[in-house]
Amino acid sequence: MRHMPFDPFALIFSRLLHNRISVHHSKEMSELILIRSGLRGLIASKIESITGQTAIMQAAAIIGVTEEIATYEMHRADRAKASCVYPNAIKASSVKLLPDRRDRETVNVAFICGTFSEWHGLERLFSAVREYPDNSIEDKLRIYLIGNLFGHQRQAIIQNARLKSIFQPLGHMPEAAYRPILERCDLGLTSFALDLKDLREAATLKVREMLAMGLPVYAGHKDTALSNDFPYYVNDRIINVDSLLSFAKRMKAVSRDTVRSSAEPFIDKVKAMDHVAAFCRQHFNI
Repeated sequence: MRHMPFDPFALIFSRLLHNRISVHHSKEMSELILIRSGLRGLIASKIESITGQTAIMQAAAIIGVTEEIATYEMHRADRAKASCVYPNAIKASSVKLLPDRRDRETVNVAFICGTFSEWHGLERLFSAVREYPDNSIEDKLRIYLIGNLFGHQRQAIIQNARLKSIFQPLGHMPEAAYRPILERCDLGLTSFALDLKDLREAATLKVREMLAMGLPVYAGHKDTALSNDFPYYVNDRIINVDSLLSFAKRMKAVSRDTVRSSAEPFIDKVKAMDHVAAFCRQHFNI
């Protein structure tokens, strides 16, 4: 059962469900402070510190989408429990491979979000691009922002000539509309500010979808399911524009199919579920 943050009913019902395995997607107390501004976030986090710990203590086992989250919840439980990592995963073959319409000269990059929230780190990307010392970057790089921007993010682009030249805000788009844009892209981007959620790792579905499309990924965090030497995912904790450009240029020579076939063993849904099934058989005699 997915853990429900600051759920007062957990004080009662968590004690009645003795075979419940608690599934966690975040460090809840830190996340609540971030997504609920001011006093509301502090109150929600405080409630979660009580109701959440009760629910976790009563769970038969703990599953985290990353090793980092599973370890965090084990500490919250304050007692020994079986734990397992179950990263987000997909069926890669259900995602259509991108046709290759990449430009040989210009680096094209896509950043896709529902909404560019604080932990996506768009502001950090703005800063890295603004401060890059080579003025020719305006001719080398295009970054497509697919998703809803906040007003201050739109203003940042409008008020800076370099950002206005490089960043192209496209708003929220269905996949059918943004796929032609991705066909021209060398890389996809993902979150650069997960530290605001007190996280260093993630296993997002968007990364899996991009890899399944054949699009390499430049990120600001470790992906818990990918090996450290996986060549089509770069993790720069601090955004480095030279690193991004160099990675993109190397990827121009790599086929879409190579990216997908290399990623598939790490992002496969059946493999991830088999791992959890083996965990349950081991610990619960099923």
